Amino acid sequence: MTALLLWETTKTMPISQHPNGSFGSREKRKTRQKQNKSNDPTYPRVGCKNLQAMIEINNISFGYSRRRPAIFRNLSLSIDHGGIYGLLGGNGSGKSTLIYLICGLLPTDEGSILIDGQRVDRRIPPLLREMYLVPEKMDLPDVSFKQLLALHHDYYPLFSDDDLKDCLQRFNVSPANTFTGLSMGERKKLLLSFALAANTRYIFMDEPVNGLDLLSKEVFRQAVADHVRGERVALIATHQIHDVEQMLTNVLLLSNRQVVVNTTTADILSQYSFTVRSEAHDADVVYAQPAPDGYFVMTRRKEGSTSSSVNLELYFNALTQQHKQP
Repeated sequence: MTALLLWETTKTMPISQHPNGSFGSREKRKTRQKQNKSNDPTYPRVGCKNLQAMIEINNISFGYSRRRPAIFRNLSLSIDHGGIYGLLGGNGSGKSTLIYLICGLLPTDEGSILIDGQRVDRRIPPLLREMYLVPEKMDLPDVSFKQLLALHHDYYPLFSDDDLKDCLQRFNVSPANTFTGLSMGERKKLLLSFALAANTRYIFMDEPVNGLDLLSKEVFRQAVADHVRGERVALIATHQIHDVEQMLTNVLLLSNRQVVVNTTTADILSQYSFTVRSEAHDADVVYAQPAPDGYFVMTRRKEGSTSSSVNLELYFNALTQQHKQP
């Protein structure tokens, strides 16, 4: 079963038994959207007890087997404001695992994870309606997107038909398509469109650009930047750093079973500059790696100098290969 809808694994409250009553009427759906839809970050969203407390990870440990080393030991992390977060790390560092732990789809061995003050392992429907996961691998049924939309649409109180139409037009995909026979990229476009239109407070994405062509990657960046605003959080786990680095507001780096970096891209650019030089041995160079016309270099930014574009791959390599923060 795909992790398309987080509530699917709870089996606790079918849509027909939802406390808000039947969702079958288009008129009721439009009325509810007008009542609920708001871009105001102070809007009292479903399942949110405290809008200041977002994602809180407290000393968690996790391993898939006692016979293998633990993936995380006493890991802690706090996300206390909205933004587009990049979750970076080497192969086997636990990026996907951490996403699934935060979603409550895996149980921690120790510690706790809270979203909006609620323990995710309790998987209460009001909180799950504020979360959406776009998995890397999708095992979708042999139905059309329209059929899937009709089944899942109304679980999300702030779902926007207008946002869905906007995303489908951007990605140039038809909701009449059936998932069987579509390429991974086409399926991902449909799922990403639904995810953004659901208007959940939290969107989790595992390798979202895998399978997308170059044009679709640019559409993805623009769509996420346009739709994830205010107190919404998008957490993106990826190896494809260059494909997402210009859209990220925050960077999380996993290494040695811990989050070793939790910072903003603005803070990185306030400390470092990223350029191409013919030489890599200048005194101000913190880290360098070969480039077609010389070297990609990361240098400490001089006071009053012009800010550069961020190069998170270079920053990531500097941290992981030198085993310390520059």
